[in-house]
Amino acid sequence: MMPKTEREDQSRSDPFTNFLEPLRSGGFKRFPGRGMLKLLLSEIADSASDPRGLHTPLISAISLQPELTEFLKSIDVRGDLEIIETCQKLIFLESRGIDIVHLILRRQINADPAMEHALASLRRAYLRSVVRQPEAIAPRLFPSMITIALQCFNNEYVFCETSEEVEICREIAAGQWGDDCGVSSLVLKVIAYGMYRPISQLALSEQQIHSLKQQGEDVQELIDRQIRENALERELAAHISSFGRIQDEVSIKVRRQYEEAPYPRWIDLAERKPRQFAAYIGKKFPFLREGLPMGSVDCLVAGCGTGQHSLYVASKFSAATVTAVDISRRSLAYGMRQASRYGFGNIEFLHGDLLEIKALKRDFDLIESVGVLHHLEDPLSGFKALTEVLRPGGFMKIAVYRRSFRNQLMPAKEFVRAHMKSYAATDLRGVRHELIADKSVNLCCTGSSDFYYLSGFRDLLCHVQETSFTPSEIKVMLRKLDLEFLGMEYSDRAIKTAFQAAYPDKSRAHDLDVYEEFEAGRAEQMPSLLEFWVRKKR
Repeated sequence: MMPKTEREDQSRSDPFTNFLEPLRSGGFKRFPGRGMLKLLLSEIADSASDPRGLHTPLISAISLQPELTEFLKSIDVRGDLEIIETCQKLIFLESRGIDIVHLILRRQINADPAMEHALASLRRAYLRSVVRQPEAIAPRLFPSMITIALQCFNNEYVFCETSEEVEICREIAAGQWGDDCGVSSLVLKVIAYGMYRPISQLALSEQQIHSLKQQGEDVQELIDRQIRENALERELAAHISSFGRIQDEVSIKVRRQYEEAPYPRWIDLAERKPRQFAAYIGKKFPFLREGLPMGSVDCLVAGCGTGQHSLYVASKFSAATVTAVDISRRSLAYGMRQASRYGFGNIEFLHGDLLEIKALKRDFDLIESVGVLHHLEDPLSGFKALTEVLRPGGFMKIAVYRRSFRNQLMPAKEFVRAHMKSYAATDLRGVRHELIADKSVNLCCTGSSDFYYLSGFRDLLCHVQETSFTPSEIKVMLRKLDLEFLGMEYSDRAIKTAFQAAYPDKSRAHDLDVYEEFEAGRAEQMPSLLEFWVRKKR
């Protein structure tokens, strides 16, 4: 997934790209026609295009095909083999010999409700066929099963499961896994299980894992993702250095949540061309002409989670040294694995509470803390702690929950609070399914990508601690900390354009009261986070 907090438009500036821009986050609302579907497939097949930017429009176009839409209406009464053949034809499309949809579903998290319905139904049909008529599952169908297994691994098995599916998975896991198990039977059962649970949970011998690796690149990818990555993260977590003590009661609760459910879940990182920090700041804030740090820049990512934002900062600035801290070892290990995968050598991951950040005995030119302060019992104390390790003249980017957005989630949050039994995966899946089925609840939450994977769902609707803010409340905090407000960041081009049209005098962009006024009549258009930049006085 692209970072939720800031996205640079690296696409080409042509009419087709401009047409797709508003569709990148939400996709099509109506089927755009065969011609557009073919064009999207062609664009993604072109190596110069970024599938991370086009996957949402493509997946929505596929799920809106009239044939698929009609088929989904009666899919629950269709036979398993009919579901398999129909979905195989309508979902897994190719262009220029490239399995585009396989590529996207293996490397992204689907956020299209209709596609989720189709994939969940297809998964169930495959599972039942594996136990009832395995001879009907031809090897040509293995890639589709593996794609579903990897998509479900990406979304942490968020799809609802029937009691029948749960029981079949139990039977597979409890079955005979001796080395005398035939290779073809072994492959089929492993792939089927991987659609519902990580195959690392199966009692596979080293010999069997070796045999599986010989079955082609698709099976090799499944082994790497569901066995190797998990083992590597466990090893990394055991060797992370810590600072300070985690003793705040709320911090301990938040740590427990993110140890159980590292967040955010992401797979691939978009490539970016690094820039000098001074040039970046000078372009973003042209009124700043003096005191910009030249050469290397020391950056702190406070509350780095699973490392996506840390890698983003490390790749955004040339000559940057990044210190990434988080309260969850499992989240840090995920980020460390990804940093190694992408070859980053300029990030140091450390375990600790940002309330104890002074224990590092370091200071920084730039601090970025995105989606973190609102999970503290006293956000101002966390903001103050960060300010104390920011060098005079240094910059800070902060993102906290926007009150107007969080208020829209209240019906869904109250539903979850009333129906959820525990934070166990089974209960989270169940309450999510009940929420989707209850048509009386305002489901604006389905517009958030977090809704489509398990740790994201938990973070979005049932976090152990959260606070939200208005621009005027941010203004009060900045006054107390004696920080200079530089401006709000709107990554949505339409919102940014509307603000510039409403307030053509650029000097007004440095007044938080103006943003309070601007957002008052646009609550439903505003994104989930208030993102803003500040500077510590020299």
